[in-house]
Amino acid sequence: MKMLTSPKRQELPPSAFSSNSTAAEITLPVGTPGAKATKIFCKSCQYPEQEVQGALSAAAFGLYVQLPYAMLTGELWYPFFEGKTESELRLSYYHGGWSNGYAAEALLYAELVKAEDMLRLYSKCMTNTKERNETWHVEDASSANQRRENCHPGTMSVRETTEQPIHRFFYSRLVENVRFLQFYRDSIPIGQHLTIAEFLKIPWKVNGVIYPSLGELFQIATNVLHPSSPHSMSCPVIFGLGDAHGANIMMGNEVSPNNSREILYVDYEAAGFHPVLLDLAKPFYNDVFFDTLYMDILQKDPKITYAVEGNLINVDFAPYSNDITQAIFDVKQRFLLQPLFKMALGYGSDLEKNVPLLSNALLCCATLTRNYSERPDAFVRNLATGIVLAQAIDLEGFYSGLKSLGLDT
Repeated sequence: MKMLTSPKRQELPPSAFSSNSTAAEITLPVGTPGAKATKIFCKSCQYPEQEVQGALSAAAFGLYVQLPYAMLTGELWYPFFEGKTESELRLSYYHGGWSNGYAAEALLYAELVKAEDMLRLYSKCMTNTKERNETWHVEDASSANQRRENCHPGTMSVRETTEQPIHRFFYSRLVENVRFLQFYRDSIPIGQHLTIAEFLKIPWKVNGVIYPSLGELFQIATNVLHPSSPHSMSCPVIFGLGDAHGANIMMGNEVSPNNSREILYVDYEAAGFHPVLLDLAKPFYNDVFFDTLYMDILQKDPKITYAVEGNLINVDFAPYSNDITQAIFDVKQRFLLQPLFKMALGYGSDLEKNVPLLSNALLCCATLTRNYSERPDAFVRNLATGIVLAQAIDLEGFYSGLKSLGLDT
């Protein structure tokens, strides 16, 4: 038998669902004949130190995560996990003609496990907002483990709270329209004759309903999502992954006799202590509006019409959902959202008052996550979806917006 005598590195193709990291598979040398080579998953990311700290804290709170073997020149080396992401499985389910009942069952299993894990995690951290003046700070995994059983975690300092990495997804992308300019500085996908400033000032008409301009909504969102805003500071702080959507959930290839599968959480750069409704935002939009967010990858015809008509952007599309999307929404609603809101009341926090935090974060997810320069229809559909979701100021408005977008609430 020929033994591997030097490390073998193979660059992995970029994921359709991730743009903030690159990866490689490294096979380490084997010193004993007949021994199985060790495979390493090598990840290069923008914030490796935060990834390591997030992994340590997540492990201390009982989530099934991986701790890196090493960090070398900005690269993180993890044990290689044999499996695929929930999003990859969903994509193959769609491409397979929606006939793979096994895949559908696996997707819903992953969602149920995720809902259970997140609710358990939040219950360990949920605190009465009246006690937000105490101090909570996790120095390392050991101290986190000592504190995690305390359901009144106290709070971090205001400075620590406002500097949490999750704000990169929301507030930081809104300031001075930096993310929108990054995506569309050269050309707006529709109304190419318009400057970005002009485009952002135009009101929208979506399926017959008039909405404010995107610029006005971005300004509202900037105020609501500011790390020190009343909504941010009054929403209960929890430890969360911040980015636990389907593309960051690995599902093991092996199935146990009871049909369960290993579920591994990956990507910990956004993990930290932040408002609970911010923790929900990306998993909710990316999973529930998967078909909208990734319609360019899915190569779907959105059946949408749009035009810049004078001082109005007029959009019409058929609200749409499918069985797997509806089922995933039902799991999130029944096993996470509803129990979470009820649990928060038990700790003296009425999360309904903080719904604008969630609705404006969903606006960011829809408009500032992916670049649709080459797909005007996807650009319009996601912007329109975000605009509708951004209107919610309470649960009734939240569910009303979802219903208007095709979900059975």
